[in-house]
Amino acid sequence: MVVVALPRVPAADTGLCVTLTEPDGERTFVTAAGADSHLTAGHLSAVHPAPGDVVHVSGYDLSYPGGPVLAAWAAGLPDGVALVLDPGPLVGDLDAALLVAVAGRADVLTLNERETAALGGAEAARALLGDGGPGDRALLVRRGAEGCTVTTADGVSTDVPALPVTVVDSTGAGDAHTGVLAAGLLVGLPLLAATRRANAAAALTVSRRGPATSPTRAELDALLGAG
Repeated sequence: MVVVALPRVPAADTGLCVTLTEPDGERTFVTAAGADSHLTAGHLSAVHPAPGDVVHVSGYDLSYPGGPVLAAWAAGLPDGVALVLDPGPLVGDLDAALLVAVAGRADVLTLNERETAALGGAEAARALLGDGGPGDRALLVRRGAEGCTVTTADGVSTDVPALPVTVVDSTGAGDAHTGVLAAGLLVGLPLLAATRRANAAAALTVSRRGPATSPTRAELDALLGAG
């Protein structure tokens, strides 16, 4: 069940995104922000994550006028609340202070290879993470068909392979990966186990046409041999 915690914004349009997909599955977006860009401190005052919860912050939200409000709220999350930060393709254009504030609190910073390069490479990206104890925080670099690499705060890197599939439409692959990663962490999976499920979700997503193609839990369990 999904509970909408924020109040409705009157007289504000719903944001929309038009996706242009190439024959090889690559895509680009034409986006118009709507009510999603009108975040205020009052809105967030109604949201109270508790220890054991997982919060996901997108770079798109940090790029909107309400970005400073969101960054301050995310940076002040209570101990025990896991924060997953996915800056997305706008990472190179985000206000550096906002990115540093949220990344410094993040438990997982997840980026694709292009986004990692925009930050100056994996080491520069990992330096944005806070100084928690060994293994407490991690950089996850998504590498498409090659899977992803997880590097923990103590510098240990682990490659997590992807599942081989035929790419039909890459729209939503990163979102599916991050969403399933967060869901895995929420139910208590270790980071690498959650990452394996996220890789499987991304693989199924790109093998289907359309933007809303993230698999169900049952589909993932069947694919990974757990169901």
